Amino acid sequence: MSLFNLIFLIIVAFILSFFLELIVRNRLRIEKPEGARKYVNKYHKFGEILFSSFFAIGIFFVHTASTQAIASLFAVFVVIYHSFAYYMQRKYFPESKEHILNLIVGMFLLLFIAVVVVLGMLL
Repeated sequence: MSLFNLIFLIIVAFILSFFLELIVRNRLRIEKPEGARKYVNKYHKFGEILFSSFFAIGIFFVHTASTQAIASLFAVFVVIYHSFAYYMQRKYFPESKEHILNLIVGMFLLLFIAVVVVLGMLL
């Protein structure tokens, strides 16, 4: 599997996760937070920016590596990013269902990455 195909599949995963989020929000009646992104506090915002920066730096260093290495890095990023967001939302807004949505989308992305990596090894 080429790097271009992997990037394309990651973009497809994000598009599918967007539609999954819409469906889950509708089914569980989760209100959309105000603004583009709702952070529970400054540590939540700082943590998500930090994780995203580490991911971008990691991609820069492993861009010449195999696609499985890049997919593995992306999987680690998804797990850490969504686990951190889940923890912050669950701790500071337990009455909101936003953390459930974060958990579902994170699991979907992780499952999608696993399927892509397995299919990439088989093909």
